[in-house]
Amino acid sequence: MKYFQYLDKCVKIVCKNGNIFQGIVDTVTSSLDDPRNHDSITVEQNDELYVLYDDEIVSVEILE
Repeated sequence: MKYFQYLDKCVKIVCKNGNIFQGIVDTVTSSLDDPRNHDSITVEQNDELYVLYDDEIVSVEILE
């Protein structure tokens, strides 16, 4: 899985549209399990879950 190393870590994700998400990675999905054929990260931010697909993500940074 492309994003497995980020699972359960606090990350900052920058998307192509300029949105920035910062939170704990809840789940990661392989393209084999996704109907859109994309890897994805589900991140929890402010008690909300956001699913971000690899074609939307510019960068992922692990925060300490």
